[in-house]
Amino acid sequence: MSRGFPGRGTDSQPTVLVSSGDEGLVRLLPAGLVAGRAAPGDGVVVVTDRDDHSALGRRLSGEDAVDGARVALVDCSGRAPGRGRWPSDLRWTVRDPGSRSRVGAALREALGAVRQQGVRRLHVVHEALTAQFRQGAPDGAVEHARDLALALGGEQGLAVFSVEESAVSAQTFDRLTHLVDVHLVGRRDDRGPQVRWTGLVGDSGGWVDLAESGVPLDGARPG
Repeated sequence: MSRGFPGRGTDSQPTVLVSSGDEGLVRLLPAGLVAGRAAPGDGVVVVTDRDDHSALGRRLSGEDAVDGARVALVDCSGRAPGRGRWPSDLRWTVRDPGSRSRVGAALREALGAVRQQGVRRLHVVHEALTAQFRQGAPDGAVEHARDLALALGGEQGLAVFSVEESAVSAQTFDRLTHLVDVHLVGRRDDRGPQVRWTGLVGDSGGWVDLAESGVPLDGARPG
């Protein structure tokens, strides 16, 4: 396994693109990467279009993890979460994930609010890119991802973007992979979920069983 990825407590804090043809893995892997890297004193900002945020919020906060008060949500689902379903009051709502300007503005506000908590490192999970690509504006979505990758690349934490492979063309996908430090791919085979990665931190050397990859599952099953 390459030093610095995806293990915890290392010096490497790359920007990461997670992709898969499996929707369950696209949802599982980004949170797992951040959950494995984040520690008490850190902060997390999540941009998501999933309807149910509660499991994601629980995974990123709690005992021996990030203080729930330092976990912010940018909700692009169109459904505001009920009280008690997110670990903090740091919540922004963007009804349309395709509105890149509004998503970007909400993310900037969320980042600022978490920084005010005096965090040691700041991690970001952005899992609304698939919806942006499926709304038919690939160039705008790539530009949005580029701007965010540049802005977040200077943070001390992990910045993870995710996209379903069916949502983008091969040419657009190639553009995306050039925006980040690491590309992590997930798949399933007869033995279960597997991942591989390439990028500035090195190469996994092929497919690795997810359970052996260093991405913590915390008892969760993909899909």
